[in-house]
Amino acid sequence: MMDHRTPDDILRDAGGTFERFYPGDGGPDAQDARGAGPDAGPHARPDAPGALMPINPADLEYTPVPDREWLIPDWLGVGYVTGQYGDGGVGKGMTAQALQTATATGTAWLGYAVKPCRSIGLYCEDDNDELHRRQDRICTANGVSFGDLEPMRWISGVGHDNTFCTFTSDGKMQVSARYYEVAEIAKNHDAKLIILDNVADLFGGNENDRNQVRRFINLLNRLALDRGAAILLNCHPSRAGLASGSLDGGSTAWSNSMRSRWTLAKAVVDEDGQDDGERVLSRAKANYAPDGGTIKLRWAGGVLVPVNREGGLSGTAIRAMVEDTFLTLLDRCAAQNLFLSESRNAGNYAPKVFASRPDREGYTKREFEKAMASLFASRKIIVEDYKRNRQAFKRIARQPDEEGEE
Repeated sequence: MMDHRTPDDILRDAGGTFERFYPGDGGPDAQDARGAGPDAGPHARPDAPGALMPINPADLEYTPVPDREWLIPDWLGVGYVTGQYGDGGVGKGMTAQALQTATATGTAWLGYAVKPCRSIGLYCEDDNDELHRRQDRICTANGVSFGDLEPMRWISGVGHDNTFCTFTSDGKMQVSARYYEVAEIAKNHDAKLIILDNVADLFGGNENDRNQVRRFINLLNRLALDRGAAILLNCHPSRAGLASGSLDGGSTAWSNSMRSRWTLAKAVVDEDGQDDGERVLSRAKANYAPDGGTIKLRWAGGVLVPVNREGGLSGTAIRAMVEDTFLTLLDRCAAQNLFLSESRNAGNYAPKVFASRPDREGYTKREFEKAMASLFASRKIIVEDYKRNRQAFKRIARQPDEEGEE
């Protein structure tokens, strides 16, 4: 029979006690929980009588072996933390929010089938407006609407202290009210996917202290186990991880404590030193699956999409999207009387101007150059003469239609 007692009940029944810490004037913003679970109140200390539950393997003689549960086979398992490492701005938040969308709607995630489920996401670096804009692009790319997203919830942590735990000088881990708040939201929503972005906002210890790191990851693993959920934890790599290309964190305890770790990295940089929008998501560590899986991605339409994979975009489709964006930006510039040149030496060289605009949809100068060449070849754009202050100039324009109207 399942034991429905809370950790506090177990501890009290065993004759143990626990301590609560109120370090500030504002009430119980932290409390000691050397182990911690998702239900309200701290976990029993592991050394308290009755807190551990030994298993006699002989009792399992006729018990069926449970299947391993995945949200994404070989990529995202249930019951533990998976870390997603990548430099700032590489797209970790996008892949995480796209995953919430996929599990909410039953659509593919980066070309992979997912198990539909309810989810929550704590995004500490993006406000609600930014999450709204990002979600709009994700919905458009996947052909779904906001009305399809009832199974998912996001929480913006911007402007709040999102620390899950801190450590006292004598080594005690103090779990904050914020942790219990998020855990309670996950419980009430029956979330089977929990996104936590970013570890720098959640971990209040020394990232190079192995003991503190392991206890923090175990805090999250306990949450994953108790909720029957997968946790995706976004992480920034250390300087050493960036320099080596491994993209891991400070102490080796980060990678060693996680059962699974992904890396998201830029694929190449073009000759101008500009990000070309290509990404590679790799399965750097997988205790319960083969290492080395990769997904090639690229920015298209303001979202990360898989390249040449079922459910993704082919090179032809991506080129068509870049050409559409080129024409849209050309129209916007024309409406502002900003005329553009096809000459690489001109200050108003169209691909260079477009690549610097905030509405470029993630495309690069090189991609706009290829799009321009294709649009010229198909005669969708032309070079026409115009005059300004009685001086003759040339500009790129749409090909007029048969009636002579643009």
